[in-house]
Amino acid sequence: MDSQPLDLGKHALFGLVAGLAATAATAAFMQLASKPSGVDLQGEDEEGDVPIGSPQAATRAVDLGAETLTGHDVPDDAKEGATGAFQFAFGGLLGAAYGVAARLLPEVTAGRGTLFGTGIYALFDEVLVPATGLSGDPEDSPPRTHAFAFGAHLLFGGVAETVRRLLADR
Repeated sequence: MDSQPLDLGKHALFGLVAGLAATAATAAFMQLASKPSGVDLQGEDEEGDVPIGSPQAATRAVDLGAETLTGHDVPDDAKEGATGAFQFAFGGLLGAAYGVAARLLPEVTAGRGTLFGTGIYALFDEVLVPATGLSGDPEDSPPRTHAFAFGAHLLFGGVAETVRRLLADR
């Protein structure tokens, strides 16, 4: 590490921007590639659970938050916008944390961000989101869905690192 002050706020901002860009790229990938890849991220299983990696888990999180705060679900006509806002806020926060971590521990940038993407996939899609009931159990999602979600997170990590590095190297 160089001898200049760390200026973690600047690196958090770089990460925030990187996380927002990565969220946009991942959303576009999921929108464009899910059908051609044969992955159904919109369906539910017999118990009404959505597959891992499904954007519907974010909609469920938004409804849960709204129910907790206001006692009501998000109105149907506002769900898409609220879900998108939640996804971008979450991606931006992950990116901000990544920007700080990358400044303090450059090792987290291994694989040009794919280590970061792998960690997000493993922690959130495979553990925390199913544990909260926002998606189904990982073993109930087909291997193709796991591969698709993993690929989306590799893309997220790679874009986040590319944008973060471009900003930090200026």
